[in-house]
Amino acid sequence: MFRNIADIKCANRVYGRYFFEPDTMRFFGSRVLDEVYGGRYFVTSEKPPYGPRAYTVRRAGSEGEITTIGKVCQYATAAQAKGAARIAAAAEAAHGGSPCPE
Repeated sequence: MFRNIADIKCANRVYGRYFFEPDTMRFFGSRVLDEVYGGRYFVTSEKPPYGPRAYTVRRAGSEGEITTIGKVCQYATAAQAKGAARIAAAAEAAHGGSPCPE
């Protein structure tokens, strides 16, 4: 579990991953929102070449791997994505560490 975005970024870097590298973020037009939900979930926004900025829910694994929950740019607003991140974190907590029941 992570306390904040800085911890997630650190784990991502320590384990040799590139999700938060400036060149990667710039390429995808990505920004990272500050809040972490359930110690693993957070929200990014991306600006596709065509269309408005949109929001994505992400999950940080214990070795800094980042996975997308749902689809990239699934949410039109930050509030919608934050709500989905809260729900995903609560579902994971309710099912003993997995957002999906077995």
